[in-house]
Amino acid sequence: MRTPRENAVAIRALQAAASVETRAHFAIEPEGSFRIVALMIDPKPGKADGSDVRQGVAG
Repeated sequence: MRTPRENAVAIRALQAAASVETRAHFAIEPEGSFRIVALMIDPKPGKADGSDVRQGVAG
């Protein structure tokens, strides 16, 4: 990643100030690497009541 220097400095400052619990949760390493769980949802248009679902497939 090409994180701008000023953003990297801000991230490192937040990491340095993080609690022990936060550092453990994100597995923050001394050089600044960390882990994060992410989920991306790509919603499709449809009816909220599910009435447009046929054979288990929407739309």
